[in-house]
Amino acid sequence: QMITITPLLTKDDGMEGEDSERRPHFPQFSYSASGTA
Repeated sequence: QMITITPLLTKDDGMEGEDSERRPHFPQFSYSASGTA
């Protein structure tokens, strides 16, 4: 679970936190990954 979401979120989160909020597909996962990390 974490491994699958990490790569996709790492790219968005790494570049800019705004990207995560911009995409309505990763908002939920984005927060989950951030909290877990």
